[in-house]
Amino acid sequence: MGRGQQGAAKVRRRKALVINRHEAEAVADGVRAPLGGGVDAPSYKLSEALLVLAAPFRPEDEDLALFEKAVSLAVTAWNLSLFSAAGRREQIDNLLEDESLMKDPTRWDKAAGSIPSRSDFRDVLYGLIARKDVLYPHDRRLVMKINITEKQNEYNLQVLSKLLPDSPKDEW
Repeated sequence: MGRGQQGAAKVRRRKALVINRHEAEAVADGVRAPLGGGVDAPSYKLSEALLVLAAPFRPEDEDLALFEKAVSLAVTAWNLSLFSAAGRREQIDNLLEDESLMKDPTRWDKAAGSIPSRSDFRDVLYGLIARKDVLYPHDRRLVMKINITEKQNEYNLQVLSKLLPDSPKDEW
């Protein structure tokens, strides 16, 4: 992939993170958790919400590996969204300091030159966190475990979660 193609791909990824506010609000209106104490579980499946969150990173010709990467990013952003702003910064900094994560060939396609810079990875995470906060602002479920299966070129996502109290994760 040439520099021009890499630059264009980077622009497409960043544009994918821009949220159409009206669309997001319309989606959120139908899927918000109760505003009161937030103790009732939302009426939608967390797996469906994660797939919506991961949508900008799911190409039309995705394979299982690309699906897993997109879902993994969405899960990471989802769980980070449960922290306060200061907690998010700290957790993202910790992630970015993890050399094994940033250089893991199973996470990034080295041949296509898609190993992100720390700055790009930070931007992607903050973009996904913002998307989650707009689409599912009151959903306090922590993703504990995911299971992805493939059957006849269709992917199934199962999620085990835990409903958290209303305070940010780093306060309890």
